[in-house]
Amino acid sequence: MKTTFTRIILSLFFLMIMGYSFAQSPQAFNYQAVARDVAGNVIPAQALGIKISLHMASATGPVVYSETHSPTTNQFGLFTLAIGTGTVVDGQFDTIGWGKNQYWLQVEMDPAGGVTYTDMGTTQLLSVPYAMYAERTPSIGFSAWSSTVQSLTGSSASVVFDTEEYDDGNNFASSGFTAPRDGVYHFDAHVRLDGNTTAGVYCWLAFYVNSSNKKTSTTQTSTNKWGLSNSADLKLHAGEVVSVHYYGPTLSTADAYLMNTWFSGHLVY
Repeated sequence: MKTTFTRIILSLFFLMIMGYSFAQSPQAFNYQAVARDVAGNVIPAQALGIKISLHMASATGPVVYSETHSPTTNQFGLFTLAIGTGTVVDGQFDTIGWGKNQYWLQVEMDPAGGVTYTDMGTTQLLSVPYAMYAERTPSIGFSAWSSTVQSLTGSSASVVFDTEEYDDGNNFASSGFTAPRDGVYHFDAHVRLDGNTTAGVYCWLAFYVNSSNKKTSTTQTSTNKWGLSNSADLKLHAGEVVSVHYYGPTLSTADAYLMNTWFSGHLVY
């Protein structure tokens, strides 16, 4: 029996399925294609067997999710799938890390509507289903302050923030914030200082990334209580640690009165 191989023209649209009145987006995205026979003629009003596989990292990378569909073409050979709503073969669609990895979409088809699939090709997804990604992206941010008076001595003293207001993502410790993923983060810090030093001497408040000074603000000391603030956007890699350091005269004392020594930050993108 002669086997007829069929080709399809791929037309991939990352359009979220509509018809939901809720703010939460559905876990699916639309895929459309036109089925044609070997001569280039469309295949109208035909039940098809379609298998969808998502490969991670490359076209031949591991399959992280696969599902099957049984669509019927219209009079123009067009069929539409809601990827994420088919019959699951392997994996879990709602746990795919769209924002962490690159993915390739493989399409297989049986023009007779069965499961004897022919590979129709694998294409990189150059966009991700952003609504689904944004929906599942966890909040990353923190705010903490110092509950004790700290003596900041030497040319570089690490400031400790031992009381958390919040820590979304659980990435903060009293000595610093650890980036859970690559991205741009915004940080603010303020240290309230007692004037145990000569007035008019320059001092600095610095954001360190691991052991390297990345962003510094400068002011002059006072014989009374005074403050030193810093604010910065830092591009970090996962695992890098941001901490706050004070440079100044030999002896100054950080005053935590009314939570005036604090450190906060959040993921921007």
